[in-house]
Amino acid sequence: MPAGRLIKLNIDDTVLVGLRSVSRSTELDLAEATTAESTNQWKEYEAMYKGQTMSAEGLVISGSSNTTPEDLYDLIAAATKVTAYYGGTETGDTYYEADALINSLEEENSYDDLQSYSVEIQITGEPTKSTVS
Repeated sequence: MPAGRLIKLNIDDTVLVGLRSVSRSTELDLAEATTAESTNQWKEYEAMYKGQTMSAEGLVISGSSNTTPEDLYDLIAAATKVTAYYGGTETGDTYYEADALINSLEEENSYDDLQSYSVEIQITGEPTKSTVS
């Protein structure tokens, strides 16, 4: 997506409060398949399991109807599975949606700066890829 384009990260149907940045990380676990017959002693690998996380950083905004760090804490404490949405907001944009668990929440409260937070969301199962209509 081009720089500066609006990306959102939702928990269920609610946008996270005060978003400043969002990211998505996808990984593929590999199993080493090297044998004595491997060509010129080059290691060989086979694809195994895929995984994905989404993360966000934001500012806490009092009185917001969006998802707050306190809401995120409650979801972690109850081990609640949520639906995560990552992607564009304009017609034709790509987005990804998946079941997820919130596995990390960090809040920062400084005497000389705005209250901020960061959250990491672990995708569970295969995400679906769709287009905003």
